[in-house]
Amino acid sequence: MDVGEYERFKTDDGRQLTFWKEGRGPVLVCHPGGPGLASAAEFFDFCGLADHLTLIKFNPRGVGGSDRPKDKNSYALRDYANDLEELRRYLNLERLSLFGNSHGGRVAITYSATFGDRIDRLVLCAARVGHFDSDEEERVKAITARSRESWFPAAWRAYQSLSEDKWETEEDLGQLVIQAMPLAFGHFGQAQAATLEAAREAFAHPNGDLRRYKGDPELRDLTNELGRIRAPTLVFQGTADPLVSPRNAEEIAQRVSDARLILLDGVGHAFPWVDGRQRIRDEILSFFSLH
Repeated sequence: MDVGEYERFKTDDGRQLTFWKEGRGPVLVCHPGGPGLASAAEFFDFCGLADHLTLIKFNPRGVGGSDRPKDKNSYALRDYANDLEELRRYLNLERLSLFGNSHGGRVAITYSATFGDRIDRLVLCAARVGHFDSDEEERVKAITARSRESWFPAAWRAYQSLSEDKWETEEDLGQLVIQAMPLAFGHFGQAQAATLEAAREAFAHPNGDLRRYKGDPELRDLTNELGRIRAPTLVFQGTADPLVSPRNAEEIAQRVSDARLILLDGVGHAFPWVDGRQRIRDEILSFFSLH
């Protein structure tokens, strides 16, 4: 489900990048997770924030109509951050207010650390910054705790196939992402299933180049970059997130000089604004002095 006005622009090197524009008021640029997924998969109903903010729902390189780079190894976090800078210039904004979810949070951290004088406000959600020894053990424990759910066997098989890169086509990859997605919610009931169904079409068209990218953007440790962020920062983290340990959010809050940590009780990794809708909405509007 695509919401808003679709726009496109050309980068300095001739690539096309796209975004959806929705709402009114101060501008908030929204960078999705993934990596390799379009904004429509995440931000089609973003807490009703379009009532108060102009949402720029950015499609990163290779998804949602944004061109893939000719070099299949051009998916470093700095590459993504450079695209955000191209977007800022296109929008003719002196500084960006930026929301980054999951992998988008890693891009937002990289952008803020690299283009520090171009960032106004920073909002991070479920962003991984470091690597903790027990992360994988915690992840599997959190996921398998729901093994009695009727949807679990199919979701677990899909998750294992993704972990082992057992897919042939991008269509296969998209279907595996959709099948595994229930595992990423804190709770998977009717509301969560409806959200996933509404986003199905966007999730079905991932950028498979990222799964085979030699310099995996999810492996780089960003701890040292945190100290270079000077913008006011709001950090959201679900306490039931099976994919990203809350210790990441705690690390961000400790190392960023002007950061506030918001823990969302019982909220998972996928679509945290479904279960945490009112809290996320209120905190972001307050962050913009609109509530």
